[in-house]
Amino acid sequence: ENEFQSEKIDIEKINLRVKEFFDKKDLFNKIEILNKKIENPNFWKNKQEAEKTLKDKKSFENLSETFKSHLNELNELVDLFQLANE
Repeated sequence: ENEFQSEKIDIEKINLRVKEFFDKKDLFNKIEILNKKIENPNFWKNKQEAEKTLKDKKSFENLSETFKSHLNELNELVDLFQLANE
């Protein structure tokens, strides 16, 4: 096993650990819950709560997009290491 193979394994472990972190935080489910809350016809009855909900949703969406972007970058790195190892 050369250094590229061990680096690939490390990247895959990081990828898995990051994914597990977000699964534990239930990030994607939280976004879905907030979407359902926003769809409620009474959503705007409490303006302060509605604004907080929208802010939270935006934060979770930003975090989700960042996560997906980094996951794609990690997968590209794994592919590059595999190519370099051939």
